[in-house]
Amino acid sequence: MSRLLLMFLLVSCAKVSLVTLKKEELKPYPEFNSITYAKEETTDFEISEVIDAREVKTQVGEALVGVYFDKTPVELYKDTSLFLKDYLYSSLAARNFTVAQNSENKMVVIINKLWVSELIEKYKPERAKCEIDATIKFQNEKKAAQIKLWTSITSKGDMGDATEKLPSTLASCLNELTEKLVKSDALYQFI
Repeated sequence: MSRLLLMFLLVSCAKVSLVTLKKEELKPYPEFNSITYAKEETTDFEISEVIDAREVKTQVGEALVGVYFDKTPVELYKDTSLFLKDYLYSSLAARNFTVAQNSENKMVVIINKLWVSELIEKYKPERAKCEIDATIKFQNEKKAAQIKLWTSITSKGDMGDATEKLPSTLASCLNELTEKLVKSDALYQFI
């Protein structure tokens, strides 16, 4: 009996050393789930590269876990550049943009900042926050363009744990960034 109690205490007090955001958890909040479709038929373009220009590439944020709010690294279920390339490909295709491989029209995405964190404030419910700063470059043989996009999302506060809000907050932030991209004049001037 005492061994069972000791094992229970050890397991229940085990420290979480890493929070991994899983693919199936990355769903935006309903208020950030809008999709703007291409205004017109577009020429094809290729997402040729996603460059992770962040200083800290091993994580995408920091969670505060446990009773003592231990700072814990947050990572994606796969490499950040690969994740973002796949995300943009599927998000733009869902918006009726023709994203192709081996196109002469190239899009390069530079991620300057991508960070999720928790907001713990006295007398307020826990919330999650995400910030993304990206530079998008378009180029082909005839012209080039560049736009800078930035967005920040903070989840609503409730009695839930903010760590559980990190995936939806990140997904909402990514959707808002994509919305800004597809609504930008620079994109339509290029394609």
